[in-house]
Amino acid sequence: MSLVSYHSQGTASVNNGQTAVTFSGASLVSAGIQPGDYFFAQGLMMPIAAVGGQNAATLVSGWPGTNLSGGNYQIVPAAEGARVALSARLVLEKLTNGNVEALVGLNLIADRLPYASGAGQLALTPFTTQARQLLDDTSFAAMRTTLGVSAQEVGTFTPGLEGITTPGTPTYTAQDGNYLKIGNRVLASFLLTVTSLGGATGALRVTGLPFSRASGNGRRYSMSIPFWQGINLGSGSSTLFGFFQDGGSVVRLIKHTATTGSTAVSHTDVSGAVVLYATITYEASS
Repeated sequence: MSLVSYHSQGTASVNNGQTAVTFSGASLVSAGIQPGDYFFAQGLMMPIAAVGGQNAATLVSGWPGTNLSGGNYQIVPAAEGARVALSARLVLEKLTNGNVEALVGLNLIADRLPYASGAGQLALTPFTTQARQLLDDTSFAAMRTTLGVSAQEVGTFTPGLEGITTPGTPTYTAQDGNYLKIGNRVLASFLLTVTSLGGATGALRVTGLPFSRASGNGRRYSMSIPFWQGINLGSGSSTLFGFFQDGGSVVRLIKHTATTGSTAVSHTDVSGAVVLYATITYEASS
């Protein structure tokens, strides 16, 4: 604080009942204004609780005067003892608001965490080893590992159609595939429209699934085809589906009859433009 009896640089504004005082051109910090100094205006005085910068201060309680807007003011420095006393009072007010008393009243034991159960009230809740293992992770990926939850992946793929005897070069108007992969479990769906087989012969199969299937006869998952066109199932056949008869990422088209069971769909069964809406869930090799 400079050796002047008071500080009155600039102007001050404060509303009745409010503690926030805003200044214009006051340079409070540069002038050395501190908590405990006295703010004077309108013939009234109020101690300053905090200085918030060059042009902001907080009073210890609401301003008792009328609204002041850009008015004259004075800040009178307090004796060092008065400043210390005010600081101590403000600290004591915070210590006696019930929070510290609530904390002191807790009986801390292992694997328990304090939490606010109400205004000025604290209680304990279980904080297990498993919870601590999760909270010390620094990324979502690490948290998934702790929880044993696999990462999720979404993407697109391009399905196709080929013959086993002669793959051919089919002509397409739609090859739209989407997949969701969680861990090694894949859910894939697609729309495939083929206007010409392009010389494909033999049993037909869908190609281009996003991931190769896991090996093992117990993992030859089936593909649901709820809507199709352009394939003549023949007399007695009523169901068209797909089957992981081969390895990799290809699925054979299969038709089913009540008398002969399941047989492969061949290029000779194609009666026009082939349209397939299909979905398959399977276990990927990785």
